[in-house]
Amino acid sequence: MKKISLLAVVMLLLCTSCCEPIKPTPQPPKQNETPTPPPVVTPSKPENGWKTKVVVINASDYTKWVYLNFAKGELVEVTNPETDLSWDLGLHRYDFKTNGGTSGKGKGAAVRITKQKVITEDIPTPKDSEWTLDREGLLLMQFTNEGGGVHQSKYEKQMANFCLSSECDGYGDFLNKGIIRQEGMPPEVSIDNAIYLIRSASGDIVRLRVHDYRKFENEREMRGYITLEYAIKQENNK
Repeated sequence: MKKISLLAVVMLLLCTSCCEPIKPTPQPPKQNETPTPPPVVTPSKPENGWKTKVVVINASDYTKWVYLNFAKGELVEVTNPETDLSWDLGLHRYDFKTNGGTSGKGKGAAVRITKQKVITEDIPTPKDSEWTLDREGLLLMQFTNEGGGVHQSKYEKQMANFCLSSECDGYGDFLNKGIIRQEGMPPEVSIDNAIYLIRSASGDIVRLRVHDYRKFENEREMRGYITLEYAIKQENNK
């Protein structure tokens, strides 16, 4: 009887161990191989009298300009930019124009700020001689990458602000460096994170910084989507 009892106990232990559920081996979390642009936080309240906005502008089409109204924070339809006062900043890929100089009949102009890093802090108003007005210059208006190191480019004379934009030399290089800089082949893009002051069509001073030149969709990088942060004096945008 003792031998039978011992055998029964051993069999019971074996069955119990066999019936325990198998725990899955924990897997390390999958890493996102596609880089995502850092989030841009917009203050919910005005700081020092300045109200900030963040907008993402689709300026990816090489063949056309799009036009931003600072007060509305949105694009406006413009047929004749030289006479239309509804727009403040024009965008074309990595190029910019203001509503002034040869680009429009407004009071637009631009200047780069070298010392101040906080967009809502005190920034002295530049002298009239320090502002850059729009003029005619050469821009890249068509680019097609055919693969294998072969591409097609087309340059055209355009009105733009060359404090904000990089002017092409017509041979794949640039005469100056604007906010968004493109160099080499394949093109490597970099951003100047300085604050720029923009005079709107009405002459109000708007502070602007560019955060990104692309967006990501279905793990694919799409260039020409410009993330702008800008600040408007509160009394100018009630």
